[in-house]
Amino acid sequence: MKQHIIPIIVCGVALFIWGFISWVVLPWHNVTIHQLTDEDQVAQILAQNAPNDGVYYLPREMDNESTSHRFAAFINVVHQHTSNLNLNLTIDLIMRCVVAGVLWLMLCCTSHLSYFRAVCLVTAVSGFSALSVHIARWNWFSFSADFIIIEILDVLVTSLIAGLILAYFYQRKNQMSFSA
Repeated sequence: MKQHIIPIIVCGVALFIWGFISWVVLPWHNVTIHQLTDEDQVAQILAQNAPNDGVYYLPREMDNESTSHRFAAFINVVHQHTSNLNLNLTIDLIMRCVVAGVLWLMLCCTSHLSYFRAVCLVTAVSGFSALSVHIARWNWFSFSADFIIIEILDVLVTSLIAGLILAYFYQRKNQMSFSA
């Protein structure tokens, strides 16, 4: 049991640390998130016209003929009167451990991959999963190309970190089971 819990926790914590570095230390996400010219005015208008948390389209009904001359927007509104940073960080850490657990389970279903192949498998599977989401956001919701490129790079680094860590423990697990 310990041979399964330790890789999941180590990987989850490493991914959590990478998330902090990626979003707080590195400037790359900030350059893709643009500032509104009058945040107070937009916040007031959104509070008046988007009373509930949720996703809004402008215009609501999208068809090529009636919207070609109108302004169009995709807006995600979250009314957070109070923010609980500790709760958000805890959920983030738990979810990263869950992701590591799923990847570890997948890796343990294979038989005696080399370290390099184990890294490639984890990186490819986790990278592909996230890429499919980000490409869909770019295509269907018109997220900007610079935002999507940074998100994809972040996902690829995250996937590689997970691959390197889980492949290390996978090799150790196989060596112990082989020598036993």
